[in-house]
This record gives sequence, structure tokens and C-alpha cells, in this order.
Amino acid sequence: MQSRPFLDDMLAYARKALTLVGERDGAALASDEVRFLAVQRCIEIIGEAASRTPSPVADALSHIEFRNAAATRHRIVHGYRTIDPDIVARTVSDHFPKLVADLEVALAGQLPDESQE
Repeated sequence: MQSRPFLDDMLAYARKALTLVGERDGAALASDEVRFLAVQRCIEIIGEAASRTPSPVADALSHIEFRNAAATRHRIVHGYRTIDPDIVARTVSDHFPKLVADLEVALAGQLPDESQE
């Protein structure tokens, strides 16, 4: 499968997570259980899409943190009992703006697994 759908998903859910977190810190995020769960789900989808991005594409787009995204998903899914809302809020606020920008640039051009025809 081509990588574009996975990168499209990563971009869409990173944007959603940023909107959901907004200016909230961990305490404010945790106080709204539905919002907190929605942000976690966005992170899960981003990580799953990152892990499904073909290795040659991820290697070519090395400035995008595919491995970190997949590892973060793994941490949320398997460490669900110990998720720290402060870390979730900071992760989204600190790292997702760059992720969005990097994905926008990558998706604006031709991806390594797309033919030039």
C-alpha cells in the first residue's frame, strides 16, 4: 500500500489533537475525560499510521519522527493505567506543531513511493 493515506491520517489526527488540547495543561485536560480520551485516541491513530508507513518512505522522510510516534502509541495502549495527562498535553503542545508542519511539507510534494507519471 502507498504511504500517502497513512501520512494523511497522521496529519489529520495531529491537527485534531492540537485542537482538542488547545491551551490546556494536563490537569485541565484530565478534568475533561471525554476530551482526554479523544486526545489519547488521536495519538494512537498517529502511531498506528506511523508504524504502517513503509520503511523506505519513513527512512526518506527521516525528519518526521515515525518511530517516536509508534512508540508513543505503544506506551498509551499498553500503559493505559499509568498515562500522565501532563505528558500527554506537553507531547501534543510541544511536538505536534512540528509534526503537522513536516507532514504538510511532505504531503505537498511527491512521496518516495509515488511514481512520477
